[in-house]
Amino acid sequence: MRRWLFKVEPLGRTLSFYAPLALLEKALTYGRVLLLTWLLGAYEFGVWGLGMMVFAVLAPVATLGTNEALGRYVSFYQARGQLAPFLRRAAVVVLLMAAASAALALLACGQVAALLATVSEAGRRLGGRERLAVAALGVVNGVLMALYLNVQFCIRALRTYRLLAVVELAYTVGFTALALAAGLVRPTGLNVLLAHAAVLGVMALVGGWAVHAYVRRYPGA
Repeated sequence: MRRWLFKVEPLGRTLSFYAPLALLEKALTYGRVLLLTWLLGAYEFGVWGLGMMVFAVLAPVATLGTNEALGRYVSFYQARGQLAPFLRRAAVVVLLMAAASAALALLACGQVAALLATVSEAGRRLGGRERLAVAALGVVNGVLMALYLNVQFCIRALRTYRLLAVVELAYTVGFTALALAAGLVRPTGLNVLLAHAAVLGVMALVGGWAVHAYVRRYPGA
């Protein structure tokens, strides 16, 4: 199974596997949005949207673009047989930056919550504690999204597109299932934010483990 996931193939054969899964992922995402809109209602979907706005802003800057650097330098060090030590150093840097960003952003949650009250009707209707919870969950999601993006870019740089397709689809399926379950049990935007954070955390760990397994399988990479 690992050999199949880690196999690097010509572009045409890779696309024949990756493209259908990518289309399925987009279809699931579209269906999830429609179902969440129906389950949550306009107000709670707006609460989810506020949290999504926070993590969409934070995710690209939480690790200061290290995902782009990984995408560039993984192949460089792989070609020189120095991938394992490079990834060990990169992992330490990424985790330290993520921890620092999380600490700073959580300290600023009060200011973020106050800002949320100015950007939409849902933000104005939320109580102070609820706005603070949305801001905090947005920060947690943003940091976890940054870690997931680092793993995703690393897998893409390794050209293991089967693994990439499986990880991306697993993230989409996992979030869709958990978000819809949360919407059925207790349809609130905060619960959807919690579901998203849980799936991001799991997929960042799974993706990181997969990269580690790749390096162990091909130690000369």
